[in-house]
Amino acid sequence: MSANGGGVFRNIVHNANNALNSEKAARIRKILIICGGTGIIIGLVVFAVGMYLFVSTGFSNFGKDMNIGLMVGSMLMVPGGWLLVAVGLAAVSAGMKIIVAGAGAKIIDTYDKCPKCGDKVETDEMYCDKCGEPLLKMKLCSCGTQNDLKSGYCKTCGKRL
Repeated sequence: MSANGGGVFRNIVHNANNALNSEKAARIRKILIICGGTGIIIGLVVFAVGMYLFVSTGFSNFGKDMNIGLMVGSMLMVPGGWLLVAVGLAAVSAGMKIIVAGAGAKIIDTYDKCPKCGDKVETDEMYCDKCGEPLLKMKLCSCGTQNDLKSGYCKTCGKRL
């Protein structure tokens, strides 16, 4: 793969990461999981009530004065409940896929972000090309040791950085 092709792929992954981990994606994910979970619970309740009504009206009054409307209604509640469960599971699954895709995009994304403006920066850049913020990850001591950017003193000689 050419160097340009690798950059295009990295750019696509970076953009996917930003989209999947955005506020809009978080809202959609939350709505899908909450509505899906609610649909599952309501579907199970509708199914259980439908089964109870079907069994209680069908078997207790079999051959006697059967309430056909209640029996047919309860028969429709059983598949209706399962339909709600299926739609709820699909919604929860979609919400979970957004979570997994967002986590995967974070892992694959090899761009760093500028600490000041949040723009994407290459790992070898010394300064952000958008705002000019220094992107040094290490502090160099006069003794030649590279220290963590947050360090106050050199880890080798103890001099103040």
